[in-house]
Amino acid sequence: MSTTLPLIDPASDADTDVTIHARHWNPYRHHDFDVVAVRFPRELDDDEADTAAGLFGYSWAQHGAARHTGDIGDQPIVWLDLTTMVVSAPMSRRPEKTRTRAQATADLFGDFLAYLTEGSPVRKTGDRLVNPLANVDPGQVELFIA
Repeated sequence: MSTTLPLIDPASDADTDVTIHARHWNPYRHHDFDVVAVRFPRELDDDEADTAAGLFGYSWAQHGAARHTGDIGDQPIVWLDLTTMVVSAPMSRRPEKTRTRAQATADLFGDFLAYLTEGSPVRKTGDRLVNPLANVDPGQVELFIA
């Protein structure tokens, strides 16, 4: 089952749609997941795979409450093939103190898709922790949750 969720692109505050596929889709519980698979529209080389993992990890560190759920870097990232990355992302264990899991999920995926084209935010030193991923249209990236 799948659904299309409207997400806010943080760079432009414009709505963008992302298709999220789930094994047992429940529209009221789409934020209770433990695993995310990201399928890119083309094959990635080793450097691009590292960049993609870094961009997801950066977004998780901001929105996944890694202090409570664990750092993405502590978990193995599995590549099923050259287009599909599987990451342990236990959003179901994220506490709902300052935002709901639904809000954090929208921010997690929205920022990750924005980071693909922009890279992580520019730091005070003028550089980025993770550079953008070249030649990947975020609108063609598919997200799967379980």
